Amino acid sequence: MNRNNPEGATRLRQTDFKVSVVLLALCAYLAWETLSFPMSGSFGGVDSRWYVSPALFPFILLLVLSIASSILLMNAIKNAGHSEFFKLSRWIGDNRKVINRDRWYVITALSLYIYLYIPSLDFYLATVMFLLSLCLRFYVDNNKLKNVIIQANLALSLFILAMRWMFAPQFYWLAMEATVDEPLILTCDVGAIIAIVVCLLLLWLSPVNQQKRHHILITALAVPLLLVFSFNFLLQVPMPVEYGSVIKLMEYIWYEILAL
Repeated sequence: MNRNNPEGATRLRQTDFKVSVVLLALCAYLAWETLSFPMSGSFGGVDSRWYVSPALFPFILLLVLSIASSILLMNAIKNAGHSEFFKLSRWIGDNRKVINRDRWYVITALSLYIYLYIPSLDFYLATVMFLLSLCLRFYVDNNKLKNVIIQANLALSLFILAMRWMFAPQFYWLAMEATVDEPLILTCDVGAIIAIVVCLLLLWLSPVNQQKRHHILITALAVPLLLVFSFNFLLQVPMPVEYGSVIKLMEYIWYEILAL
């Protein structure tokens, strides 16, 4: 393999080096977190020893993973895998290739959905925006719609951050947990609704195959609504955000009007 394709073998060793470095850094972080687990003590009147500590099994796994990562790292260094480690293109790929641009588009859209939209918007609206971002990028061959959805995501992200800066008790860029600030969520929902309506109007006015247009509408609008209804009202599973405009409207119809 190395003789027939030395360039491919070098790239493989460079990938091994990057993976091993990332894994070792992750092991170090998880080991630091595991140190917060109790190693011994008295719980409910029962003395606990280190060999029954909840930290023992994670430590064993981290030790095995660290050893394997170290072996991979040394093998990669022996084969010049550390070369071009600090070259940016080796991490993000060649931006001239469509596959790399599409990959980073998906990563960015997913990151916005998880860390910005879900903590700040009604879950249904956040999901619709995410699905529209994927459908208009990959399902239709229309450069105008592709540019519009990028601009819509950028505008919505800036709007959410601006609302946080003006109205949130403390400004924050990204979040792992949903906020409980109902007025802030309802305000951000207005921006999401405007962005979604603009994208849908342009989709309707653009020369897109009618069947594809219907597929996008069903995927982006109907499927998330069915999921929210099924989980929240039938399975009684709470949504990540309970103060959104759509979920409030659904609760009013379900509990007040239908009295179910």
